[in-house]
Amino acid sequence: MDLGLDALAGAQVSAAGVALLAVGAAALGVGITARNFYAEDRERRDTEPLALEAGAVPPLEYLGIGMTGVVFRDREGLAYKVPRPGAEDSIADEADWLRTASQVPYVRDHVVRFVRLAPNGVLVREAVEGKRRGAMPKACVRPDRKTSSFSREKQVYSVAVRSKGRM
Repeated sequence: MDLGLDALAGAQVSAAGVALLAVGAAALGVGITARNFYAEDRERRDTEPLALEAGAVPPLEYLGIGMTGVVFRDREGLAYKVPRPGAEDSIADEADWLRTASQVPYVRDHVVRFVRLAPNGVLVREAVEGKRRGAMPKACVRPDRKTSSFSREKQVYSVAVRSKGRM
């Protein structure tokens, strides 16, 4: 498994630094290659101008990279999801879904706010702050949605396990 280093993607890291990261990752039981690290950094740099073209207000903060896009947050607090090559239709579908979800009374309270789909294919939406949760690994960051059924199930499960242990 390769470990994506979103937090370090913009950093200038020497070959020795990448090797040190690889040793640390190996200690955690995951693998990382310098090629993947530099490829992600290059893709981040190549997509930033598209976010600016879509109307992002500098400076941009790199939030991460996923299967369909590279996400930045601008100074105004909006997220700009730039499609990766071949994922343009997926981003357009996501924009349609968010646009529709924003019109459904219960659903709109639980999804990010759709802003627009820029002419260059960049999805502009509300940027959601992540929050670390209880016993989840530190690398797992979830949106702070108190109404999330996953969170409620996890809380109920935690309480049940703790109660069972005390009885």
